[in-house]
Amino acid sequence: MKSILVIGIGRFGQHLCENLAKHDNQIMAVDISEEKLEPILPYVVSAKIGDCTNVEVLKSFGIRNFDVCFVCISGNFQNSLEITSLLKELGAAYVVSKAER
Repeated sequence: MKSILVIGIGRFGQHLCENLAKHDNQIMAVDISEEKLEPILPYVVSAKIGDCTNVEVLKSFGIRNFDVCFVCISGNFQNSLEITSLLKELGAAYVVSKAER
């Protein structure tokens, strides 16, 4: 069982949460939109609403406690890159970022 952080709950993020939950992982999901979090509530241990481009929001999650962090923000490359960089700066062990291209 791994502790996993999923940032960005679009189609890919939702699918990722559902499949990771099947393997008994503990998942925290984060998105800026409350509506996107509602469908995945049965699959995650914790769901948070927040803007992860804000370093204080990321610090509040205790990034070092996660085995893997997924950044699933495909619509805004700048935000995806910024969040990935912040995660590494905060000591994330392993970061996987999704990109459109």
